[in-house]
Amino acid sequence: MESKPFVIPETIHPIRAEIDPACLGADIKTLCTSALGWGAAGTAVIGPEDLVFDDKRLRTMATKTDLDSMSTCWPLAYPIDEIKKALFAYDKGIFLYIDVNIDLPDDGDNPEHNKNHLAAYRKIHEIISAVESAAFYMGHYLAMGFAAGNCRSVFCMEEGQCSAATVAKGCTAPYKSRPSMSAAGIDPLKTAWKLHLPQPDPDRPFLSGLVMVA
Repeated sequence: MESKPFVIPETIHPIRAEIDPACLGADIKTLCTSALGWGAAGTAVIGPEDLVFDDKRLRTMATKTDLDSMSTCWPLAYPIDEIKKALFAYDKGIFLYIDVNIDLPDDGDNPEHNKNHLAAYRKIHEIISAVESAAFYMGHYLAMGFAAGNCRSVFCMEEGQCSAATVAKGCTAPYKSRPSMSAAGIDPLKTAWKLHLPQPDPDRPFLSGLVMVA
């Protein structure tokens, strides 16, 4: 379940004054290819209109106030209309998923405490952070990634509380942890169905991620 590490490219592109559709398309294609190389099982180019939002899911997330599980990314302290507004400011992004050959609890919101579950969730976080970083170095400085599960459960459940939410402390995994699509009110499985991806199956675990690029 290990993903390949991201390597900082030799060339870092300057930010563009205007988005060139041809350049954006080429960059997205490159990022999709890179994601597959880093361990994704499949990718799809996505626009904000392809995202399937679930207001009920977001309201449920907002009720999760257990201090043992709360983090700066779980739940996200933003109204769903603000999250939608931010996502719809982008033209294109990348939706990706990984193969999961193990039984996972619930619908893929959080891992149980065993190494196989954690490895699966850490893999999707690592790939998303790598794609987001690659997009940044290509000149897309506002690239925004979403992974799966509560980063608190994935990276630092053994800590007493979320380090990033503690005064004078930072995130224990700042280059890997990302907020989940569920926490942003996005339904990953329905979004995948809308994109006609071959993998999604309601009877199988599904771990996916999203990076909005430009």
